[in-house]
Order: sequence, then C-alpha cells, then structure tokens
Amino acid sequence: MKRFTIVFLISVLFLGIGIQSANAQSPYARARLLVWQDTLFGLIDGTGKTVLPCEFEDITIYSGKVYQHDYIIAKRDRRWNVMTWEGYMMKIFFYDVEPLPIPNCREDLFLIPYKDKLRGVVDLRGFTVIPFRHRDLALNDYYHPCYNRTDIHPRLTYTSYSGLKGCLNEYGREVIPPIYKRINFADRMITVEDTNGCWGLMDYDGRWLREPDTLYSLDNYRVYYDHSCRESYMPIIERKTNLQGLVNHSGEIVLPIRYREIHPMYPNLMSMKDTSGLYCLADAQFRTLTPHRYKELFNLGEVYSNGWIVGILPDGSAEILDTLGCVVQTDPPLHFDEDNIRYEFPLVEVADKWQIVSPKGKLLPQRYYDASQYWSETLFSVAVDSLHWGIVNRKGRVIVPLRYVAADASGDDIIFARRASGKVDVFNGKGRKLLTCWGAQEDGDMLVVANSEGKWALADKKNGRVLSLYYKEIEPIYFSDTTGFSYFWEVFDDNKRMGYLDGRGREIFPCSLDASYIWELSGAPIYKFLSHDCRCGKLIYYYNMKKDAN
Repeated sequence: MKRFTIVFLISVLFLGIGIQSANAQSPYARARLLVWQDTLFGLIDGTGKTVLPCEFEDITIYSGKVYQHDYIIAKRDRRWNVMTWEGYMMKIFFYDVEPLPIPNCREDLFLIPYKDKLRGVVDLRGFTVIPFRHRDLALNDYYHPCYNRTDIHPRLTYTSYSGLKGCLNEYGREVIPPIYKRINFADRMITVEDTNGCWGLMDYDGRWLREPDTLYSLDNYRVYYDHSCRESYMPIIERKTNLQGLVNHSGEIVLPIRYREIHPMYPNLMSMKDTSGLYCLADAQFRTLTPHRYKELFNLGEVYSNGWIVGILPDGSAEILDTLGCVVQTDPPLHFDEDNIRYEFPLVEVADKWQIVSPKGKLLPQRYYDASQYWSETLFSVAVDSLHWGIVNRKGRVIVPLRYVAADASGDDIIFARRASGKVDVFNGKGRKLLTCWGAQEDGDMLVVANSEGKWALADKKNGRVLSLYYKEIEPIYFSDTTGFSYFWEVFDDNKRMGYLDGRGREIFPCSLDASYIWELSGAPIYKFLSHDCRCGKLIYYYNMKKDAN
C-alpha cells in the first residue's frame, strides 16, 4: 500500500508539471494585452495574469515568426528597456527613441532611429553592427508568400541610404549595397534598377543572374510559378519592341521574346497574346493548348476548386474550357462583357438570367432573377425575385429556402439570411439553423450576434450558443506569435469603458479602461448583417493616452 501511494504521488506530480507546461505554452498564456492606469502602461496575458505592472511610460510588443525572439520594448524613467516575453530585463538602451527589432534576422539586432541625428544598428549587447553615419537609414521587413511555399522564403531586409536601396541578410550582413534606385523581391529572384534606369536580376545572395543593360526590363509583379517542377519565371520585356518572354530563376530566357502579353493563370496555366492581338492558353511547359483565337481568357470560379477557363471570342461569344484547353460548354451561346460577368465566381448571365456552372463545367438548368457569391466556393445566394432570396449549393440544391429579403454565405460554413421583420437567421453550411438574432457577423471561429437593443455578444459558430454577456461594442484582436494564432476581444460597456474577453467569450479583464473610439465607414461585406439600429461600418479603436504619454 505504501509503495502504491508513492507511485501515485509521483504520477500526480508529473501530471501537474505537464499541465503547467501545457498552460505556459497555450495561446492564452502566450498572449500579451495592453492595460493602463494613470497614464502608465502594463501588460496582462490572455488569462488575465499580470506580466508587467502599470509602471511604464510606453510599451510596444514585437512578436511573430519573423523575429528571432519575442520582445517587449518598454520605456521607464525615459530609458528604453528590452524585456523578455515573461517580463524579465534583457537590455537597457540609453537612446532618445524606441529601439526597433529587425525582423528576419538570426541575430538580435535593433535599429536605433536617432542618436546624435544619425541612425545605426546595434545588437543586444550594445555593440554597433551598422555605424551611425546615415540620417535616413531605413529597414523595412519584406514578407513574400512564395505562393504559400515558405521553404524558399528569403530572409532579407531592405536598407535605404539617401533614397538608394540595398538589403541585409538574416545575419545582418549587407548582401546588396545601397546603390540602387529600386529593389524588388520575387520568387527566388531579386530585380534591381540602377541609377541609369537599367534592370538586372540577382539571386538571394546578391550574385548577378543577368547584369543590368539597356536592352531589357523585368516585370517581377507577374511571377509565374510552376508547381510541378518547382520552377519560377518572370516576364522579360524588350525595350525596343515592347514584346515579352520569360526568364527562369537562373536568368535564362526560356520563352522567346515574341508576345505582347503573358499572364499567369494558376494552377500551371498561362495566357499569351501574340502580335495578332489574340490570346492562346498554354501549360507549364509553354505548350499551346489552344490556337491564338481568344480576345480574352480568364478563370471562372475559384481556380483551385474547379479550374474552368472562359474564352471570349472576337465576336463577343464565349466558350468554357477545361485545364487541357478542351471546350466543355458552348450551348446555349454564352455572351460576356465586363458589365454582366462576375469574373471571380462560377456564375454566368444567359438571356438576362443567372445560371450556375456545375463542377463538370456545364450550366445547371435552374435560372435565377439574381445571384451572387462572396466568400464561399460552393454556396450561392440566389433570388427568384427582388424580395425572395435563398442559398443553393453547386449542384443547385436549395440549402436555405428562397423566402428572405437578403441572404449571404460567409465562406462554406456560415449562412446569414434576413427576414422582412429585420431579424437574422444564422445557418451552418448544410442549412441547419443555429440561432435567430438582430444582427450577425462571422469572425474567425466565432459569431458576433446582436440583441434587440443593438448590443453584441460572442456565440459559438458550431452550435449557435451565446458565450458572453452583451456589450455596447465588441471588436476582435488577432494575436500571432511564434507558437500559433489566437483571438481575443475588446469590449465596451455603456460608459465606453473597455475590457478584454478571451477567444471563448470569458472575461479576463473587466470594463475599466478609458479608451476613445471612432467609426470608420466601410462597405459590406465586412459586416454581413448589422443590427437594425446600427450603421454599416467597421469599428476601429485607438488610444490617445499613448500619444499623450509620449
């Protein structure tokens, strides 16, 4: 019995240590939220626990995967301090203004914006990395998605001296000296323009792939990426004729310079206009799939979900093509122009009625008075007349009955439908009603819903259950750090005092903070359906106290 008790106590001890470790790494424990008292600032974490007491004249939080570490930069007694995420002191800088951590660096480097009217870069020990010799040194972090491929992301940072640009690598070494008029990053390539207006091409180590010359220019805003062979291409333009070709990331011309325009059409497709002024469809190996016979080519619908292509012929008629260039729909005759086609959605207007393009590229027989689609890939808002709206799916099946004055699918999992009375019914993506309220908005994993008084609360997006109290105003805070991404919420009571909720609607800081807020008008669909007594807009909060403190 004694042996069993010892084993049990040891198990409980390790279980407690594991729980504490998990809590320390949870998104709530990792978050940092600003609080203040008597014009001094502090920080709490996402559970409401104090990280820094309200003793600082200014606080800025630097967090995210682009930084080597998470930093808290805080000012106390007119001196700037670098602190760890847990609030422990790392370094005191004796400078007049806030030190700025440099992103995408493996070393802890900080830009000092002002010292004796000059700018420089120092490390965490205070040693100078870039001397204080330039008044206009600027470091701008660059984020390039590489078409969602982060393994070839360059960790490069712009530098700027006297209007000329260069860049540093992740170790703070100057890869490209600041002698160029313009520098642009592309997928595994850097385009540079010198002071004579000549364009050249470099790799991420600053080595020349194509040295600047007066014959060609480069267009890195239309980089084409071939997913099948991990190759990337950039348009190269002959200055004399203005004709285009393509270069790869080694600087070689892989498509001859003989086209007026080249446009990527993902995945692994492109349209090319020759000197006749007509387009053809080509694949990733630049093989033409169709003749040069189209006045225009564009994607129909979400490219990654169906990949259908619409080709406009010179007479104004249109064809629907698959990704092999084969025509799949010509009957009934389709006619498109910029006034009656929604390019981004698989909806077409035929004889003043809207029809849906099925997953097989054919038109469904149902014809609608009006139709639209905003964020969803598979759900459509349709109407039989101006007052009877509902939701159908890609197969034409009715998900929400056509009896509402307005209906909208926010993505594929939430549907909002407004009754004539002003109430809003909220459904999931399969058409099951979750709740009825006076206003609703989807935000991340939560719903924001309004009651008859125009106040707002958080609700569960899966079952519609209201999770929080109702507040005068509520606004999300998106928090991203090195461990993940999480939501928090600023809430205001009737006296315009602010507090915080965590991502599940639990109050972690009561409404006790004085804050100012303004309305910034913005159009739908930022807020799908607002409360009946509410203006359409996006609420943006700002803090005057921090300005006053500085």
